[in-house]
Amino acid sequence: MGKTYLQKMKSSVITQKQTIIGGIALILLSNSLAYAQGLHPERRGLGFSHQYFPQKFLELKALNQPKETYVKTNLSLLINQKSVLKHITLSSVMNKLASESNDHSLKSSEREANKILFERFLKAFTCNEGDQPCENVHPTVRSLENYKAIAVVNRFDLADDKTYKTCGEYRIVFAFFPDQSNPPGREERLLINFEFELPNPSPKQETRGCTPITKFWADLSRHYGSQSLDPGISKQLAMKINSFFLNGIPISATRTLTPVSIKNANKQGKSGRGQIRINWKKPTGAWVLKEFSFEKEQGRLALKQRTVKGVPRPEIFKFSANTTGSQRARIKKDVQNFAKAVANDMENLSKSGLNNFSFEIPEDLLAKENHSSKPDLGDLLYLFNQNSSLNDSLRSAIEGQIEKNNLKPKLATELIVSRINALSCAGCHRYAAGTVYELEADGIKKKRWPHDTEFVHISELYADNDTAYRLSPALKMNFLPHRKEVFECHLGFLEKCSKQNAK
Repeated sequence: MGKTYLQKMKSSVITQKQTIIGGIALILLSNSLAYAQGLHPERRGLGFSHQYFPQKFLELKALNQPKETYVKTNLSLLINQKSVLKHITLSSVMNKLASESNDHSLKSSEREANKILFERFLKAFTCNEGDQPCENVHPTVRSLENYKAIAVVNRFDLADDKTYKTCGEYRIVFAFFPDQSNPPGREERLLINFEFELPNPSPKQETRGCTPITKFWADLSRHYGSQSLDPGISKQLAMKINSFFLNGIPISATRTLTPVSIKNANKQGKSGRGQIRINWKKPTGAWVLKEFSFEKEQGRLALKQRTVKGVPRPEIFKFSANTTGSQRARIKKDVQNFAKAVANDMENLSKSGLNNFSFEIPEDLLAKENHSSKPDLGDLLYLFNQNSSLNDSLRSAIEGQIEKNNLKPKLATELIVSRINALSCAGCHRYAAGTVYELEADGIKKKRWPHDTEFVHISELYADNDTAYRLSPALKMNFLPHRKEVFECHLGFLEKCSKQNAK
């Protein structure tokens, strides 16, 4: 009997480890890898280059389990079941960070360290940079007890596919829930996403070095895929997830990898790894998205606000012939530099497929925060079309690249800007929904960006069958299937990937 696809691929990996994979595939792969080191929180690593998976990205033996094993999305990629998540608490995360911080100001207080630390974090969430005062928040929003986990997320698809230094991000999303002193119907909402990036313990083994991590997530499907999540099973599953995040998984007799760690959410500019992101609906009703990382200030653990990756400053899109004042020269230069960035990354921006295009924005052009309820502050496509007198450098750079690359669909310039908009936080969470990002081959039929769920992709306000927090159409129909394919390709049990790479 002939060899199976997996057997053929295993042999191919061994015999072709140092060889060229193939002319066209190699060109495509090298083009995608140019972006692999980018820090966009959603578009990088394996998830961006998966369509060109060479054999070396496939893990063929890690799980040593039957071929019929498959990945269940709600167990191995995104867990949103209420019965499981009620056992995962923000208090435990704060306790872990406080104990690791060696912050004496937390230990010397009579109050619980986790509550002091969370209030410190909340102040960072709601304050502006510099000497601006903090914005008012309801007292209950400061209480740890009013936050519940609404999702646990495996983002192995973000694993570094060039240097293999990281194994992706592992996230816990918490949301504020009102109580009797803060009844439902209030305007304020706050979602906090802890995004911990794990290092690859054996980067010389490429993605195979991530096997202990990927095996943990794949095993959740294997162990619980055929069981109903009754209270006992749910608690058992939650204990495994808590242990993974808080205690870590053993890599060797002397080493353990633990996601919840200060060093795993400590991105500094264009270095470091991990971040904390918030999506906050202020008491005024305005939605704002921000990004933070951990840092020590005089021995105190604190949060430092960072630029929001993937989000250009809105004034770049507001600039026009009517722009005046002392900032005109600086903004004009920023517009020119942004136009150069668009031109330099046009190949990635013009790729076909909702999950396959990207855009790397230089650090000095990134915004401090992103607004998803104020189009004049966050809707880049709206601003681009509103400012028809926008400095010619931006529009002409895009149109020049369209001509250079022989891209001829109607409204091509607007499509490129629509994609830049969709890659921003506010775009993906609100403004891009329903907008055209691509045309079919006939140049007439339109592909539209999928919808959010009222400014979020995981909603604490709604539940499907009252058992699981509701996911947005974009997440269910587009993003999660893509991540599942990446994960299964890596594990080696997706037949389509096996056939594609056995050539």
